[in-house]
Amino acid sequence: MAGGRSSDITNLKKARASINFVFNEAAKVPQEQQWPQIVTKVPCELEVGTYLTVGDIGNATAHGEGSAYTFEGISEDWKTELTLVTYGKGVTATRRQMKDDQTLSVNGMFGTKLIRSMIETKEQIVADVYNDGFSTAMADATYVFSNTHPLSNAPGKYNDNLITGAITTDNIKTGLNQFSKIKNQAGNRFPTKATHILVNTMEQFTLIELLESQLLAWELSNTVNSITKAQKIGVILNDYIDHTGDGDTYSPWFLLDKTIPDAGVIYQYRGGMNVETETDFKTKDYNVTCEEEYVVGAVSPGYGLVGSQNS
Repeated sequence: MAGGRSSDITNLKKARASINFVFNEAAKVPQEQQWPQIVTKVPCELEVGTYLTVGDIGNATAHGEGSAYTFEGISEDWKTELTLVTYGKGVTATRRQMKDDQTLSVNGMFGTKLIRSMIETKEQIVADVYNDGFSTAMADATYVFSNTHPLSNAPGKYNDNLITGAITTDNIKTGLNQFSKIKNQAGNRFPTKATHILVNTMEQFTLIELLESQLLAWELSNTVNSITKAQKIGVILNDYIDHTGDGDTYSPWFLLDKTIPDAGVIYQYRGGMNVETETDFKTKDYNVTCEEEYVVGAVSPGYGLVGSQNS
């Protein structure tokens, strides 16, 4: 018959309480997180979230007395479904580690480092929606960044949110102007404009030179830098966006309209981080798992984003 001491139960309760306390305290400490700047957060109680690119109706026309109206319907096309994914990390410490050096074991493995591991995964998942957007199909069967996003109520017409080339004054202008060409699903003007430019952090000096120069950067010219006069855009630096300087194939960059709540990149989540503890009966090791439910994806094909793969 297996037996045990009441002190073992007491020590187990203390260990679990210590782990939970350290985790909760670490969760309260502000940590650098870059992903929230480039997503729209959407809480979700169900496993699957549905996002529609709703069609639109044409503009009003003059109506003669007694003439018949032409009635238009709206097509609900390009439905995007995002299914929650559970991400988790497990860590362990032996009973001896917990007894002899509890502060090192608990703080070192069950606190900030565990939370940082969860954050790092999320950072890369979010950034890869942008990085891989030149080869990932959306609900309209075209890539996230494409020049052939079909309009559901305007057959034969397309939205174009794909540009090419490196980060230069002319290419930034091209990207900004691209927003002016975006149409609603009926083929009419859609009110959108770039609010931010997103690049890898290694491009920060390039952007300062391009956006803060009074005259055109890198030119022997007295031409005013019109980007700084015509449209103010914020700069978002992100370490997880691909860059050739970090061994990646491309150095893409992006323009975002962060005023559209149901377009662009969505971070759909249910709850927050959850930590659970247990003791292995045979080894007496203390095991901890941390889990979080979320999914990241691009919705409303052709809206809210313009991207260049810099190729």
